[in-house]
Amino acid sequence: MPSKALPELQPQPVLSMMQLFGWDDMVWPQLVSRYLSHLIQNSELYEAFSSMGYTSYEALTVRSWFRCVLQMFIDQPAGALAKTDAERTVGKVYMEQLTEMTRLVFKLKEVENILSKAHVEESFFKQDPKNALVQFIKVPYFCASS
Repeated sequence: MPSKALPELQPQPVLSMMQLFGWDDMVWPQLVSRYLSHLIQNSELYEAFSSMGYTSYEALTVRSWFRCVLQMFIDQPAGALAKTDAERTVGKVYMEQLTEMTRLVFKLKEVENILSKAHVEESFFKQDPKNALVQFIKVPYFCASS
């Protein structure tokens, strides 16, 4: 939009970038995991969203993590045929990205609050992303039984 438009009509570049590359379900999960791994550790990003009154930032980030992990294991079944060296390398790099993203997601304030209410050990997020996702799904059960 032209810079002469009313401020409330001006695009919010931080929000737009997150919507386009971090939270959009049409974006390749490998790109999302890499993009979010770099951004969610930036405290200025959280402050920017808070100042805009955008409270669903963490929930959308968790949703994207959830999708990335699910798609990793849907696309890569355990009994898959032998892969080329290049495919194995790409898979290894993606798994490292997901592991880092998992570690960072479990440091988000909203996630930490959920885990503390459920009295769940935080050690499970240091595991591989698939196990962390399974444990995260079980958290409501822990909350109900407390």
